[in-house]
Amino acid sequence: MAKYYPVCLNLCGKKCLIVGGGKVALRKARDLLEAGASVAAAAPEFVGGFHRLKGCQLVGKKYDASDLRGCAAVIAATGDRAVNEQVCLDARRMGVLVNVVDMPEMCDFIVPATLRRGDMTISISTGGAGPVLAKKIRKELEKRYPARYARYVRFLGEMRGLVRQRFPAGKRRRILERIVYGRAWSVLADKGVRAARQFVLKMLEKR
Repeated sequence: MAKYYPVCLNLCGKKCLIVGGGKVALRKARDLLEAGASVAAAAPEFVGGFHRLKGCQLVGKKYDASDLRGCAAVIAATGDRAVNEQVCLDARRMGVLVNVVDMPEMCDFIVPATLRRGDMTISISTGGAGPVLAKKIRKELEKRYPARYARYVRFLGEMRGLVRQRFPAGKRRRILERIVYGRAWSVLADKGVRAARQFVLKMLEKR
């Protein structure tokens, strides 16, 4: 198995291609759109969800290499090995990052199981060896980090900015650790953002 270098790609505004028109391809297109990419999908036919997908350009024909022009990345999700192999060969010849669904040996990058809570992203990867295990761990993390963690992450960003304004660099880390390891999360979860903000402000006043 390949040894992958974990990285988060900034695909905002960059052209990305999905080759395939089925349910898996639809899911991949949604993920890329959520990341801000400019998405096109090439396939002779598309499942109904594609036609309701805002922002995805549908190219209603069989894939050919010209579809890759100007692309930053391509995901092949056709279920046809010959087509997927051709996408891989064309992408590598043209310098386009390629992912072939369920075929890690043809991938320049893999897409981990991902949990998002606002600006917080937790990704779990087994290097392509055990995707079912990665999904199982993600479900466990969903319980550990519920949806309201998105508010908590935004709140911590606000508090970090406040600490940077009020305290010299040498003291900031220790103060931020007190916020994160203290009761701020439990206060926010039980009473809301305003109560958590007041709690932290009182703590800072005692510094």
